[in-house]
Amino acid sequence: MKTASATTAKCSAGLIPVFLLALLAAGVNFTASGQPSPTDTDADGLSDHDEQFVWSTDPLDPDTDGDGIWDGWEVSHGLNPRANDANEDRDLDGLTNLQEYRRSLGSDCIDAPPGLLAYWAANGTARDSAGANHGIPTNGAAFAAGKVGQAFRFDGTNDCIQVGPNAALVVSTQISIGVWILPTGPGSDNGWGIIVNKEGEYEVLRGPDGTIWWALAVATPHWSSISTDFVAPENQWTHVVVSYDGVAVRTYANGVIVHSGNASGGIGDVSSLNDFQIGGRRSGPQFFAA
Repeated sequence: MKTASATTAKCSAGLIPVFLLALLAAGVNFTASGQPSPTDTDADGLSDHDEQFVWSTDPLDPDTDGDGIWDGWEVSHGLNPRANDANEDRDLDGLTNLQEYRRSLGSDCIDAPPGLLAYWAANGTARDSAGANHGIPTNGAAFAAGKVGQAFRFDGTNDCIQVGPNAALVVSTQISIGVWILPTGPGSDNGWGIIVNKEGEYEVLRGPDGTIWWALAVATPHWSSISTDFVAPENQWTHVVVSYDGVAVRTYANGVIVHSGNASGGIGDVSSLNDFQIGGRRSGPQFFAA
């Protein structure tokens, strides 16, 4: 399945496009000769070897200098991947380097709105545009054409975006999770596939028949998967939002409310794992299909 941007909000922040991702602790792969392989761990367009020995950039971070521009794009356009040059105008055409980069990806209209907890546009990178919850595609998760710009692409076997147990992603009273999805097949666990999950706290998933489900670790209905009865069809973009205000959980599809269920209590934690993943979950193999 492909997922474009996603959202998660807490308190009164409103809907926050939030796809939470944390850096995956991955090492550099080596060949028999002892030299780094051409693996591109952070999928930024530069091999791990070149990042380490040519450009002195971080092979685990697609944007080493944190200026919002991928390392590979900076190198190919004559910019410095180790210096924040986002607001400079190298070719003197009236557009900043960052604006040029975003236009090259078709991303002008998917900048993160203010007041978000986190935001992953999935536009060629797994960086969080609203915070510091950056991540790396795991086990071959890649990018494909999205609703706007690009989207995450998962193979339905083991791909996901791994997010650590970041304190910034813990919510206590209210939350909204939003995502554009393009399912192209069933999930890996008898058709079940996770859209987003913070283990033991909150999740949104898609069932074998395409139905959207949610779960929250609240007093009522506790940590149980609840069906919304709304089917997100295959091979069609659908915008899904699940929002909890302390009284009810409401699910919206393409801007229309499709389900409302009573719920109450603060959002707790019933697991010791606590990782956040997009397209999978820490406690079991429930991966999205591409």
